[in-house]
Amino acid sequence: MKEVNSTWFGLIIAYLLPGLAGFFSASFFNPQLKRVLKAFMTADANVGLFLLVILSALTAGLLVTVFRWILFERLLLKNHRLPEQGFAKLSDSNKLNAFRAAVDEHYRYHQFWGGMAIVIPVGFVGWAVEMWAITRSDHFCFILIGTLALEIAAGFAASDAFKNYVKRGTAILT
Repeated sequence: MKEVNSTWFGLIIAYLLPGLAGFFSASFFNPQLKRVLKAFMTADANVGLFLLVILSALTAGLLVTVFRWILFERLLLKNHRLPEQGFAKLSDSNKLNAFRAAVDEHYRYHQFWGGMAIVIPVGFVGWAVEMWAITRSDHFCFILIGTLALEIAAGFAASDAFKNYVKRGTAILT
């Protein structure tokens, strides 16, 4: 079995974690998803259910990635780009290894925080609708402020990680 390294960790935080958060957020809007997650969290969960949830989370993570890419890389950070002809220089193994490290250390975190910036509002809206219908929570304002703070922090973290990735990647590719 392959060892767990920074690339595996990066892929988990880039796709699986935002996908799990997206899957959980979607469960507020879909009773069947809610039942699947409830069963997943019990002692009765089995390998098949585990695989179903993980594969569904990966699918959700890939879908979230599309919206993250549009929001951050195409709209908000469109002026931050790697050199157009830079990838041709990755035939040098030292540059390739350095660029992979930049991806693992910066771009994967951008993917995580950007994905979470997409998922957090969906989860909040689902939670708010459900809680409001059930209890008319007195703590709504505090949770709203906390969610907004988390959303702003995720957006800034995603932007900063992407800018660091472009800066380091450009240094490697030039």
